[in-house]
Amino acid sequence: MFTPFVQPATLPLANSHPMLDDARFYRSLGFSQLPLHGKSPALCHWKYLTERHPTDEELVRWFGNTRHDIGIICGPISGVVVLDADSAKVADRIAQELPPTEMRTRTAKGMHFFYRLERGQHVPPRVRVNQMMLDVRGETSYVVAAPSIHPETGQRYERLGTWHLAKVPVFSTDWLPAAAPAGRGAIHRNVKDAIAYIAHIKSIQGQGGSNSCFRAVCVLRDAGFDQLDALAAMIQWSNSGNAVPNWSIQELTKKVRDAYSKRS
Repeated sequence: MFTPFVQPATLPLANSHPMLDDARFYRSLGFSQLPLHGKSPALCHWKYLTERHPTDEELVRWFGNTRHDIGIICGPISGVVVLDADSAKVADRIAQELPPTEMRTRTAKGMHFFYRLERGQHVPPRVRVNQMMLDVRGETSYVVAAPSIHPETGQRYERLGTWHLAKVPVFSTDWLPAAAPAGRGAIHRNVKDAIAYIAHIKSIQGQGGSNSCFRAVCVLRDAGFDQLDALAAMIQWSNSGNAVPNWSIQELTKKVRDAYSKRS
């Protein structure tokens, strides 16, 4: 359930740094955050940040220097869902066909579009919606926030718009079919095949489930997914009945880290 964040009357002025200033700005909007190394969580266990907001002391520890980038946790804890358009073409289409939002982030390849969640509204994460370069960052997922730096291109994420949450439209899943492109080839074939492939991988406790989960991550890795997309895909995979019992976010994060650290 979405719990509104109450901004403290004052915030410590010590240990101020531009990245910390941005983190405090996001905190003032009610967003829960986590520190990132590139696009990957800098914390081994961060599920608690889907249930409570970080304290100012945590923000100072994470962002009081330049070691970490900022991730915004989506879903009820922050009251937002983000459409991650991973190409300029898809971003243009979203901007033309969906209600405009004054909370946007320019990324290295496209755009993040922030929309508001109503109280009690739950939107799970989805990857490659309707076979296009569009991901839904809902609950149990996160997006890289400005002014973080893209680890591959070196490009800085840029915040666009006025960033007044009350003026942002409420998200509706009915928008997604309208955003689908009519033509083929919206995503690379091996990415599409990877999603279909891992749907047939089952992870059963006591029957080699850990190895099966790791194999599914490796399929996504080898298909060209970055770690953030792989984590979102694995959360969706686990929640779709492929894992018995479901894998936790912390466990999937570790699997993704392990798989990408073993990349040959």
